[in-house]
Amino acid sequence: MFGMAIGFIASVAAVSRGSKLNSDLKNFALWLLSTNPFWFWPLYFLALALVFLVFYTVYRRGPKPIREPLKIPHTIDPYSIAYLRGGNKEVISTAMVELVAAGKIVEYVPPPKQTQRSIFNGIIDTLFDNSNRSERSTVNWIANCDDASSDSTPKIHQIILKHFFAPKGASSVLRNDDVYSAVGSLNEPYEEWVKTEGLRNPQYRESDLFLVLAYGSFLGFELLGISKAGIDFPTGTVKPEWHRILTVIVMIIPTVFILLLAIRPRSTRGQQYLKDVEGAFASLKNDPNTSVGTLAGLFGPSAVSLDSVERIVAQWESDANADGSPAAG
Repeated sequence: MFGMAIGFIASVAAVSRGSKLNSDLKNFALWLLSTNPFWFWPLYFLALALVFLVFYTVYRRGPKPIREPLKIPHTIDPYSIAYLRGGNKEVISTAMVELVAAGKIVEYVPPPKQTQRSIFNGIIDTLFDNSNRSERSTVNWIANCDDASSDSTPKIHQIILKHFFAPKGASSVLRNDDVYSAVGSLNEPYEEWVKTEGLRNPQYRESDLFLVLAYGSFLGFELLGISKAGIDFPTGTVKPEWHRILTVIVMIIPTVFILLLAIRPRSTRGQQYLKDVEGAFASLKNDPNTSVGTLAGLFGPSAVSLDSVERIVAQWESDANADGSPAAG
């Protein structure tokens, strides 16, 4: 880092002081490119490794946040945390968990068919017991109340209850465009909150000096390596069998370093806030008085340990895995 800074200052000084220093720099570059490859390349890769080690050390020290972390209030809206975690999908999941836990959405069991059966049918049923019959009866869910038309029912509950007016699969509510549109309009305050607080923007400064130095130094190594390789390899200065290997190394290594820096994970302010909230309210998980909606909103639907809710979550996960998409909640 210190050497790169000196080199940058020297370059600026050379340009400002005129053609003499500029000529000296050109002569130095020509001399560097004409040096013996048997000591140039070991020093080249050693310098590259040292620069990478310096950047890795700086990277491990951690980034500089743009803003201070959000303060955790004493009371919090679980739906806002659900929206921050997974948008409309997570809010819908939280609301449905509340309805299932309250018994307002239940597993649909179709009425048995009243058909005349022969002795032969009875024998077949006995010999080949259909073990999947009970499983099939739990595939669909249905609203078990008339609260969808009640003014005292939360709007989001009304939307989901109307969706399950007829028996439907658990995952259908997460794929219905009408439900998404209606819930999305309700979640506009949460969306505005997320934008205002910058909860989905990278926590690190885009113009971080770390990135500027990293890209600049590795680009310099790339140009130097390619230039030197163009001089050494075609003339057979080094062993011919090394040409292809060294060319690949020179071209690939600095490029890989640049890509690793470019795609480095950038946590957001929102992710940090989620961790802070989960830590601040962790005791609620073991409190029997905590409402189902609070648990599902703050920690996800899988945090609710009710049989009916666990079956819903299991169906969501099963359908999501079958579709190759992330599971809800």
